[in-house]
Amino acid sequence: KSTDNGSIETREVLLAELGPSRIVETTESWGSVGEGYREAYGGPDSKEMRKGLEDYAKAAYLAQSLTKYEHTKGDDFSGPFRLKLEMARATRGVSSRTDAVVAILLGGLISRLPTVVRKDPSEGDSTENTSSASDGNSTASSTRHKAHRKADLLLPEAHVVEWRYRIVPPPGFRARPLPEGGKQELGPALFSKEFAAAPDGVVTATLRFDTVKRRLTPDECEALRTGVLKLEKAEPILVTFEQAGEAYLAAGKVREALDEFNRLTALHPQEGLHHAQIARALLAAGIGEAARAEAQGAVKLDPKSGVAYQTLGWVLQHDLVGRRFEKGFDLAGAEAAYRKALEIDPSDETTRGDLAILLEHNAKGERYATGAKLEEAIREYKSIGDKLHGTNLEDNLLFALMWARRFKELRESAEKLPPSSTRRALILAATGAADSPEAAVKQALKDIGEEETRQKALQEAGLELTKLRLYPQAADLLTASAQGTTDAANVLVRAGLIRNVTRHEDLALPSGDPRSVVKKFFIQVFAEGLTEGEALPLLSRQAAKEMKLEGFDEARQAMRAVQLALRKAGLGTDEAIDLALGAMQTTVEGDDAAGYLIRMQGPGESGTSHLSFFVLREDGQYRILDTSSGTGGGLEGVGDEVLERVTKGDLPGARRLLDWAREEQPLGGGDDPLAGRAFPRFWTKGQQGDRDAVRYAAAALVAFGSRDNDKAIAILREGREKAASDEARASFDLALAQGLTKSKKYADALPVAQRLAGSLPESATAFTLLASVQVKLKMWQECERVAAERLKRLPDDPDTIRVQMRLAEAQGNIEKAQQFGRKLATMGKATPGDLNEVAWDALVRGFVDADAIEAAQRAALLSHSGSFAILHTLASLYADVGKTTEARQVLLQAMDVGGLEEPNEESWYVFGRIAEQFRVHDAATADYRRLKAPEAGDASPVSTYLLAQRRLKALREE
Repeated sequence: KSTDNGSIETREVLLAELGPSRIVETTESWGSVGEGYREAYGGPDSKEMRKGLEDYAKAAYLAQSLTKYEHTKGDDFSGPFRLKLEMARATRGVSSRTDAVVAILLGGLISRLPTVVRKDPSEGDSTENTSSASDGNSTASSTRHKAHRKADLLLPEAHVVEWRYRIVPPPGFRARPLPEGGKQELGPALFSKEFAAAPDGVVTATLRFDTVKRRLTPDECEALRTGVLKLEKAEPILVTFEQAGEAYLAAGKVREALDEFNRLTALHPQEGLHHAQIARALLAAGIGEAARAEAQGAVKLDPKSGVAYQTLGWVLQHDLVGRRFEKGFDLAGAEAAYRKALEIDPSDETTRGDLAILLEHNAKGERYATGAKLEEAIREYKSIGDKLHGTNLEDNLLFALMWARRFKELRESAEKLPPSSTRRALILAATGAADSPEAAVKQALKDIGEEETRQKALQEAGLELTKLRLYPQAADLLTASAQGTTDAANVLVRAGLIRNVTRHEDLALPSGDPRSVVKKFFIQVFAEGLTEGEALPLLSRQAAKEMKLEGFDEARQAMRAVQLALRKAGLGTDEAIDLALGAMQTTVEGDDAAGYLIRMQGPGESGTSHLSFFVLREDGQYRILDTSSGTGGGLEGVGDEVLERVTKGDLPGARRLLDWAREEQPLGGGDDPLAGRAFPRFWTKGQQGDRDAVRYAAAALVAFGSRDNDKAIAILREGREKAASDEARASFDLALAQGLTKSKKYADALPVAQRLAGSLPESATAFTLLASVQVKLKMWQECERVAAERLKRLPDDPDTIRVQMRLAEAQGNIEKAQQFGRKLATMGKATPGDLNEVAWDALVRGFVDADAIEAAQRAALLSHSGSFAILHTLASLYADVGKTTEARQVLLQAMDVGGLEEPNEESWYVFGRIAEQFRVHDAATADYRRLKAPEAGDASPVSTYLLAQRRLKALREE
């Protein structure tokens, strides 16, 4: 009987947390199968026996070594013959960072069958000796295969082979859905498989092959052969496990991932692996500083761990809030960590690919730009060799070759690969760069038959050459791509613009052209930002007196808008500067005596960007006095210069500057006679004002734009005393009120604001100015009285309700403030700012509900997501209710809107709240402590600082 001859192999697979497994195989055999085992392994140990078992361990289990074996004596017939093998670093079962897998190959189950049954008839006749696979036994039997068998087949033996798997996952791993079990008839033979998972996570499997009988008819033989061939050619059965924490992380469940990784760290406190896992989870949460600490801790705990160093390299590629290659990332540290990881494990191709990508970036995080180590990146890609094929890194090498301008090598490499739209474009770009655009067009006509595909390839090639700053060649390819397309006009316009672009290093910037200093300023802001030392040579004496760079914030933010628009098109700094300057339309007005107004218009992130520069000639050099971005700006620098010109008796030059400033600051509109800024009320373009008129207009500019405005305030007071009409006095009072509040002289501003409100009681501007001063002076009752009186005259006046809302906030009555805000919303009079305050007040009250989030979302929608403050509020609310992913995404968007390369204090509050939701309290505490206490008199019950202090107190109590 088949059950009289057989073996049971118990295969225990002990999966590691990372890497190959340890496998213990115990075989019990009986009958004729047992006889073979006794003969092969029952005698004294020998080198030949050990070598045979080692070869088997390496072949069957891909083990690095056979660490131990033991067996019963061959002449001990008290029970089945028993052989036990222990194998180390066996990759039939292997664990990675994210999952683990055990492969079960079925060929060994049927290895005792003769070749005549296991051979495909299409392979022809052959004479083979039958042999077993794993036990070293061989049975003398020779059978010639016949294409049409007529005689019965007598098997060497009827037998049973059974494998019993016990797969033990490491801590933190759990089984994925198990393979299907079932029974299968292979002619007269039977094959069965069963799988089960125990509560402790151990997976068991039983696979059994039974010949059932020994003598087979020709039909039975053919049926057995058909079934055996399918079994032998079948894909291995894979029993897979997932790392629970990594599965959570992949699903965006960062909190659950952190909980799981922390649990594993508690189990194995001295293992660096789990600290590396925590680091990656923290990075996904945007808690970059804590992620760095964990990654560095992993390296310290396990300095021989390639995974620890790889994780450190990955984390250091990100800034402190988890953004890759943004300001604050550590390029040198990441490279060093990756190289150490590869020193430990040179075969880790994933790390090598990551290193190559890292080397393609410079210290500013720009890919392929000046300072990137492209040649080293290419070497790393090439060292991966054939393993690069079929991966998402395959095209990376081609791009690196292009940016390194190794065009011939790029073409040769790309032509060896299967064609794709990207590769076709790169081949054409390389041809256009190395040979000529005409050659690229001819190659496209030759190689790409379909017209639409050819046009697309030429257009993409043109864009790649644009990035390489080969502008004439790029324009030629774009022009060729436009022929016959429906979008030809747009493409041709783009080609025309690109054709006329000059590399900014090659720009002629003659010292005798006032536009040169503006272009230098533009290039400096784009390329490096703007520090005081870099700015001083570009600024006039007046602008450089106190060197307050915040006066140039509007210009810098406008330039950043242009930069963001170009970066979204995939352009780096140099090509962005080239194209921005090339696309800017520049107009110049003025002369050396009066100065110049230079206007630049170009593409912005949303629409057209407008920049105006006031330029003076001083000491033979052109220098920038002030800037404006179309919103008027403060232009206090212009005001200061005008006052200085008046002192020197240069009234024509002073008037010219005021004319230009007036163009930048139009008069406020609407029914309110005081709407807008005060300056336009003092000056109209072309006005031939006398000395006093010029001084008063200049003082209005300075008072509104600068906190250090005592001189301007004095001039305005003098002017008010001389004013001959109520209208003129109101203009002076408006300028004084705006200037005094700007310089935080609220007590001095009070009588001025009271005069304005008294003379123009219907003016919302006058009322709001008075109320804001009263709030700053904590004149609660007086402010309430003024508001109540206004409401009697103007029931449901939105400006008054808005003041009541802010008055309630200032007094700490947040619930009442919310009521006023909701009233405005009900009336349909709420502005995005009002809705934002309603949402923020909910946060301050500690009661964020669906209505509060809806208010914040509506504020963002109505403001077209263009306000840092509104997006910050929405992010804060999301963080408060545990929507950490949404909070981080919205906050990063807010930082872009605000032109922030790094988080400001308000941003750190949200990052702290996110860290707190993940129970990373040390990181949250550090983030909250970044917020500085406001200056005396500026403290507010609804300030972000007080919210941070409240969270710090809660953390201490917890």
